[in-house]
Amino acid sequence: MKNFSGWQIGILALLFVCVCCELTGLGIFATYYFLNDAAEVARVAPSSTPTQRVSAPTVTATPAPTRTRVVEANPGASLPTRALVTRTPTRATNPYRVFVPTPGAPTMIYPITFDSNLHVETYEVAGKTVNEISKSLEANAIADPHEPGSRYYALTRWQLGGDWSVRPSARGCQVTGGNITLALTMTLPSLSTSGVSADTLKRFNTFIEKTILHENGHVELALQGARDYQRALGNHSAASNCDALKTQLSDLFRRSFNSIDRANLDYDAKTKHGLTQGAVFP
Repeated sequence: MKNFSGWQIGILALLFVCVCCELTGLGIFATYYFLNDAAEVARVAPSSTPTQRVSAPTVTATPAPTRTRVVEANPGASLPTRALVTRTPTRATNPYRVFVPTPGAPTMIYPITFDSNLHVETYEVAGKTVNEISKSLEANAIADPHEPGSRYYALTRWQLGGDWSVRPSARGCQVTGGNITLALTMTLPSLSTSGVSADTLKRFNTFIEKTILHENGHVELALQGARDYQRALGNHSAASNCDALKTQLSDLFRRSFNSIDRANLDYDAKTKHGLTQGAVFP
């Protein structure tokens, strides 16, 4: 073996260190390039499984009055024109203690919540005799926008609302949830009892009792119709696609709304707007 002097050994060691440093640098650069390239691919490459998005809820609400008429004192007599009416409804907290129970919730596949609210408001009528009270009722009769030219002593209005969500499924597209709302407002006459004779007050109270009986019928029909709508929405079958399902659900709302309206019309026709139930004054 050849012997190397001290300075030769030092040069060889220095060369060895330089070669190792260069190889290490290449390794670090290669590792950095690989990781950076992988990160770039991960950033720009799309997921192979797209996330399904639930469509935005559809909201529909349509107000409508129900016709409720109490026969005036003189059937056939014309009522004052609207320009002569100066009544301003006075809101009250259910002064007649009106209460109508809500039908029980139906069995459903999909979760559809239900919320109903009944508000009772009154308008003031004046008079101490039967004749004076009758004239005050006629002067303050309520215009019904559903029947142009008609004016009644009491009125129940209802507003049905519905919203729902859908999403794609293995069967095409299905309902995932929703909410049904029903807002009802009952308007009734209110009489100050000061100076009113016992007999006259009894006749007016009987009139109010029978009128509330009739109005409650309208409330019950609206509540039952809204529950029927809840049942239909909560058990609606899937459709081939979400656009088709949304169209079907919109049609369902319209049919449900029309069904409630028709039931109230039939009820008024059957009871002659409360006449057969005794809702007449005097």
